[in-house]
Amino acid sequence: GATATKNNIGSFDTSLLGTIAVLGDAGMDAGRQTGDLAVVLKRFGALQAGPSFGTMYETPSPILMGKLWGCMHVSDNAALSSPGGGTVGVAVGPTGDIPHSKVAKFDALLGKAGGRATVAIVFDDLKPTQYSFAYPLMKSLGIPAGVNFVGTTSSNSSAFDMPRIKETYADGWDVNLDSTFNDNITATFGTLAAAGASLQQNKDLAAANGITRGNEHGCWTGGQIESNPPSARVFVASVTSSGTAVVTMSSTSGIVAGMRAIGHNVPNSPITTVVSVDSSTQVTLSANVPSQTKPMKFEDTSPEFYTMKLPVYYRDVMGMKLMRTTRAQGGMHTRFGFGDRGMFVFGNALHSLTLAQFKTVLDRAELLGLTVIFYTHSIIPGGAAVDSDTQLFTDQMNELASRQNAGRLDCMTLSQIWARDGGASVPTGLLPPPTVAPTGVSFVSASAANDTPAAP
Repeated sequence: GATATKNNIGSFDTSLLGTIAVLGDAGMDAGRQTGDLAVVLKRFGALQAGPSFGTMYETPSPILMGKLWGCMHVSDNAALSSPGGGTVGVAVGPTGDIPHSKVAKFDALLGKAGGRATVAIVFDDLKPTQYSFAYPLMKSLGIPAGVNFVGTTSSNSSAFDMPRIKETYADGWDVNLDSTFNDNITATFGTLAAAGASLQQNKDLAAANGITRGNEHGCWTGGQIESNPPSARVFVASVTSSGTAVVTMSSTSGIVAGMRAIGHNVPNSPITTVVSVDSSTQVTLSANVPSQTKPMKFEDTSPEFYTMKLPVYYRDVMGMKLMRTTRAQGGMHTRFGFGDRGMFVFGNALHSLTLAQFKTVLDRAELLGLTVIFYTHSIIPGGAAVDSDTQLFTDQMNELASRQNAGRLDCMTLSQIWARDGGASVPTGLLPPPTVAPTGVSFVSASAANDTPAAP
C-alpha cells in the first residue's frame, strides 16, 4: 500500500523508549480490508522497525480492521536500541491492500507504553476435568479463571454442570458465554437474529441461576464468525476503464449483478456495484471510474454472515464486550483500551504449547506489558488434539503462579481485565520523549512511573 513518511518527528534517544505503541485505524469497510498496518521508525537515515498489530481472526481467513493498538520493544531492533540522541522519523501505511484501496489512519505514537503483563485463563466446553482437576489446582495457586458457558452442556451431571459452575462462580471465577447455546458454529444459524437468540439463551439461563459476572464476554465457537467461504469473491488482475461506468476485462466469469466493485479510484461513498454483466468481457458499474487499468475485486456482500456483520451484531445488539478467537498470536496491548479488537481477542491454546513455548509467550508479555488469554478444554493424562496433558498443565500453572507471586505479572478474569482496560484511553499529562524534542512533536511517551503501574 501507499506509505506516508515524516522524516523528523523529533530528536531523542530511542533506546530509552522501552515499549513503543501506536494506534492504527484500518477502517471498518470489510470489502477493503487490509493485510496489515505498517508503522516503521526511521533512525540513522534508514527505516528500521516498528510496532506490529497482528491480524484479528483466522476463520476462514485473517483480516485486520478497525482501530487497533500495535506495539514493539526497542530491543527488537539493534538500531533503535543503540544509545544516543538524534533525529527520528516515521513511515506509515497499509500493506497487502491491492486492489482494496485501503485508507489507513494513525495516531498516538507512544514511547514507554508498557505496563505489567496480565494473563487470563479460560476453559471451553464445560469439561468435567476443568472442575475436578484445574479448579482445585488453580485455587491453591491463587490463579482465577473463567469458563465459557454452554447452556445445553450445563445440565449434564457428568460435565462441568450448573452446581459446579455455581461453586466456582462463588469462588471468583468468571462465567463467560459460548457464542451459541448448543456450541454449534454461530454462522450456521441462518440469520443474525437466530444466532443472537441462541446467545441470549445462554445469558438467560446463566442469569436465572444467579450467574451474571462475565456474561458480556465469551468466545466464538470454532473461532468462526462468518460463512465459510464468507461470500462469492472474484479477483480480476487487470480491469480497464475509460472514464465511464463501463469496464472491460479478459473474463467476467463469476461476476453477477449486485456485487460490489472494489479497487483503486472506484467510488466507495456510496459503494459501487455491478449494474449488469454485458458480455464475457464487459461489465457496467453504478459509478464512473477514471481512465486506468488496475486490479479490481467483485464481492457479494449480501450474505447474512458476510465479514463483520456477526461481530458488529453481537457487540451493538447483544451487548458483548470481549469475544475470544482461536488465533494464537500471543498477547495484545490493551493498556490504553481494546479499540475494535474487543470482538476478536487472541486466544492461545495451552494444549498446543510446550512449557518452553508457554514461558516464551509470558516473557514477551512481560517485556511489552501485554494482556494474554490462554484457553484449553479437558485436562487428561497424555493430552489430545484440543486437550491439555495433566502434568504439562500443572507445570504451566506453577510457572504462572511463580511469576505472579514475584510481581512480574497479574492473573485476572476477563471481567477484571475489561473493568481495568475496557474504557481506557491514551493517558493525559504525558511527558516529552527522553532527551530533547521540539515543541509540537507528536511522538510522546508516558512517564517512567506509568511504565510499571501498580497491580490492579
